[in-house]
Amino acid sequence: PGVRSKAAVALGKVGGTSVLTLLWQRVHGNEDSRVQDNAWRALVDILYRQQSWTLLNQWERYLADQGQGARRLQLLQEIRDRWVRLEETRQYSD
Repeated sequence: PGVRSKAAVALGKVGGTSVLTLLWQRVHGNEDSRVQDNAWRALVDILYRQQSWTLLNQWERYLADQGQGARRLQLLQEIRDRWVRLEETRQYSD
């Protein structure tokens, strides 16, 4: 679990959209809680870095379709909190 947890952190820093599904499998799978938490943070980090409404909407819909209401809300709140700190998106936060 320690190695998988650190791998998730690393993917969050440098990974692209191609690893989002893999990370979600670790979040939703039968994993150690450290792996699940770090995989979730990595997934959010990647979505944040992409700054793509289209991609965020795809994942928001995917989580809704999977019955993951709490994770869906958590994702939207986290991305909103991060995006509101960006100068170019600050004007849309009001």
